[in-house]
Amino acid sequence: MTYLKLENKTVLKFEISNRHYEITAPELLPFPLRDTITDTTKEKKEDMSEIWFRNQEALSNFFYNRSLSVKRENAKYIMNQLGIKQNNDFESRYKAMMLCKALSVADNYWITDDESESWEDVNLASNPLHETLQQIALFGRSLTIEGKLHTPEITGQGAYAKAWYREDGKLFLYKANSLGGNESEREVLASRVLDCFNVPHVKYDLTEKEGRTVCRCENMNFLNTSIVDSIEYDIWCSRKGLDYFEEAKKIDSEMFYKTIVVDYLIANSDRHGGNWGFYMNNQTGKLVCMHPLFDHNNAFDEAFMKDPEGGICQLIPGKTQRQAALYAVKQCDFRCTKMIKKDIFIDELTYSTFMKRACELGLYQKQELSIFDKLCRPEKQPYMPNEIKTDNTYEYWEKARKGLAPESPDGDVAVTVVDKAVKTARHRKSRDMDWER
Repeated sequence: MTYLKLENKTVLKFEISNRHYEITAPELLPFPLRDTITDTTKEKKEDMSEIWFRNQEALSNFFYNRSLSVKRENAKYIMNQLGIKQNNDFESRYKAMMLCKALSVADNYWITDDESESWEDVNLASNPLHETLQQIALFGRSLTIEGKLHTPEITGQGAYAKAWYREDGKLFLYKANSLGGNESEREVLASRVLDCFNVPHVKYDLTEKEGRTVCRCENMNFLNTSIVDSIEYDIWCSRKGLDYFEEAKKIDSEMFYKTIVVDYLIANSDRHGGNWGFYMNNQTGKLVCMHPLFDHNNAFDEAFMKDPEGGICQLIPGKTQRQAALYAVKQCDFRCTKMIKKDIFIDELTYSTFMKRACELGLYQKQELSIFDKLCRPEKQPYMPNEIKTDNTYEYWEKARKGLAPESPDGDVAVTVVDKAVKTARHRKSRDMDWER
C-alpha cells in the first residue's frame, strides 16, 4: 500500500497491483486528482475496468507533472545515476517518486509506504538536503549517488540548470544561465524593476556558485501552505465546467490584472501555466490568493520588445499584451512606490522599451532635459513617475495570512511574513517621503 499524504494527513491510499484506491480526505487531494480519481472501496459496479484505468491514468499524470523533465539541463545525469528510464512510462514515474517520496518545495504532498512515517521526519524545510544531487543538478557533474534521496531535485520543474540549498535555515534556489545566455541578469533586472511597484514578487539577486553565474531567490512557499499552479487549476475547472479565467479573477483579481501589466512592462515571453498560480490552505484545501510573481528569466525578450503589441497575452485569450495591459491597469491599483533609475537596466533597448510602455500605461512621463541638466545634473532622469504612492503590499500579505492560517497553530509562520512585508512597506514609505522632500 502507498499513502499519499498532505503533511501528516493521509488523503489517498492506493495499491496499484490490487487496484485498490481509497480516498480518505477528498477536499485535500491534490487538484490534479480532485474529481477525477474514484474510490474503489465505495464503487460497486460490475465492470470496474474503466474506473481502474482512469484511476491509474490520473495517478500517472500526477506523477508525470511532478517528475523532473528530461528536457531540463542536467536531468539526464540525474536519471542515469538513479537508474530511471527516460521513456516517461508509469513505472518510471512511480519509481522516481518513490525514491524521493515525491517531496517538492512547492507543496506539502508526499508519498510513503509506511503510514506511520512523520512529515516532521521528511519535510524539505527542516531536514538535510542531498548534497551530491545539488552538484549534479546545478553543474552536471558525474557523481555517484548514495544514501536516502532527501531532495527536491527529482520533482523540480523548468528547463534551466538549478538546485536548492539551505542557508541560515532557509531554502534558496540557485538557477544558472544557459550556455552564452544572460537569463540570470534578466531575472534580477525584472526583480529590481518590480521592487519599484506595489507588486508582490520573489526577490532575486545575482551571484556566483563555484564560478558559474547564477541568480538566487528564497523559497516562496511556507510551512502551512501549498502552491497550486494555474495548469492544475485550469484542468480542475475544465472538469467542473467552470471558466478558468473567471474563477482565477474571483480568487484574486488584483494580482491577476497586475500580472498582465507586469508582463507587458517587462516584455515577458514566458508566462506559461507553470509560473503563476495560487496559495492553498493546507488545512482546508481552499485556494486563497495568487502567489507572488516569479520566474522572469525570459523577460525583456528582444522579439517581444520590438513588437509594439508585445506578443500574445496568456491571461486574456485573444488579446495582445499591449491590449490586455491597457485594460488591466485600469482594473487594479497598480502604483509606483519608488523611481526607477536607468542604471539598473542591461542596455538602452531594455530601458527605452520599459519606459515607453510605462508612459503608455500612464505610470511615467517623459521630460525634456536641458543642456544644463545633461551637463551638470546627471542624476536628473529623462523619465519621471506620474505619481509616487506608498507601498500597500502589506494588504496582500494580510489577506494571505487570514486565508492561509485561520485560527491555526501554524498561523505564526504567515504572520511573520506579513510583519516583514509591513516593515518593508513602512520603510519604503519613509524613504519615498524623504525623496519627495
